[in-house]
Amino acid sequence: MRVLIVGAGLAGINLARVLGSAGHAVTLLDRDPTIASRGFVEHGLATIVGDGTDPRVLRDADVGAADVVAAMLRRDADNLAVGAIARSHGAKRILARMRDPAYRSIYASAGIDQVFGEIETLVGALSVAIEHPRVRHSMVLGSGDSIAFEIAVPEKAVTAGKTVREVGSHPAFPRGAVIAGIAATDGEVIVPRGDAVVRAGDVVLLVARSKDVAAAIDFFAERPPEPTNG
Repeated sequence: MRVLIVGAGLAGINLARVLGSAGHAVTLLDRDPTIASRGFVEHGLATIVGDGTDPRVLRDADVGAADVVAAMLRRDADNLAVGAIARSHGAKRILARMRDPAYRSIYASAGIDQVFGEIETLVGALSVAIEHPRVRHSMVLGSGDSIAFEIAVPEKAVTAGKTVREVGSHPAFPRGAVIAGIAATDGEVIVPRGDAVVRAGDVVLLVARSKDVAAAIDFFAERPPEPTNG
């Protein structure tokens, strides 16, 4: 796949490295010669020095032949310009880094295929981590009404040893939550079909409505009552 990344900052270079190691043909474009040369010298990436908001520069970078154009500049207005120029030259897919959430509707109107909001992603992940310490990783989905998150199943949890079917049908398991995947302790990723078993130490990927996240976490963390003497 041919990928043109406009903006060779830290995020752009790391994205290029990951895609390049996966076998894709990646080109970095940045107006700063020092930043562009870093991508070439330190990581062996194909780089072009030029203004990504200049139609002539993008034409010379063969933007129309790109399977994906990623606009990674620091200003939303510049990323919108990159997207508009790439679209006019026939780029197949256009992705953009969004700095200010107020631009989301503008990106949609401009026909950008996918927008990645830094502030929304960061704030969403941090708020979940602060409110729910048991959550390992999380991602806010859509407009924020749902959250995907990981939670480790504790030793002696009541869910340990239960099948996905038993978990899903339990009256305490929130109706607004689903098990999306299970990462076993041996590294195996288990598709959560009805007879798949949740074991202690597994990391469960859940998707839940925001209002059901706490209940889902409590359900997986619940332990059986301690026996009483006498």
